Amino acid sequence: MMRTRSLTPLVCAAIAVSALTAGTAARASSGSCRALPVSALPLATLEASYRTLTDLPPGTPLTASLPHRYGICATTHYAFQPMTVARGVHLSYQEQVDQQDHSATWRENADGTWINEGITSLCAQAPHALINDWRLPGVRCRVAAAATPVACGSVNDSHGNGHLALNDLMASGVSCAVARSLASAYLEGHALPSGWHVKPNSIVTFTRGSERVTGEEVG
Repeated sequence: MMRTRSLTPLVCAAIAVSALTAGTAARASSGSCRALPVSALPLATLEASYRTLTDLPPGTPLTASLPHRYGICATTHYAFQPMTVARGVHLSYQEQVDQQDHSATWRENADGTWINEGITSLCAQAPHALINDWRLPGVRCRVAAAATPVACGSVNDSHGNGHLALNDLMASGVSCAVARSLASAYLEGHALPSGWHVKPNSIVTFTRGSERVTGEEVG
């Protein structure tokens, strides 16, 4: 497991500046990300993860400082929580080193554990739309313009499952081959590929992060 550490104030400032120019890292549409109430932040879980990642004994007193943020993109939770060992706690030399290359941005794994990506640009540690929603002081990430939708034709149901067709397929951020495979899976009653979500309606919408496919259902 990759270890990550808590930021010093100087590193925080450097990351905030570099975040202003980062333009190609983690991105998501504002529609797929949203900030969550800070009161829901799983602080105890983050503290336990911090101790594990920095090889600190269980129960080592920690100090969580401001600012703190919480949010979700698609089904993945993110948190921004600077953390340090509490004043007065004696650390060995190696434990001190372990505290220095840790970021304040956390991502929850599918198994409920939390990790982060080390001291890279803040805009590389979480989707840009969410970081911008968090309104961290001095931080603004560039969000890529939405992809121009591409027309991908129609897909018919050849198995007689009750959905006749999806017409006028439009794909944003994915190829027509992906759009047509999603339409086929939906029409034939198969599970969608991992990460994709569907909203059935007269216009069926498939989404995965900033990627989007729509089609008019005929049934």
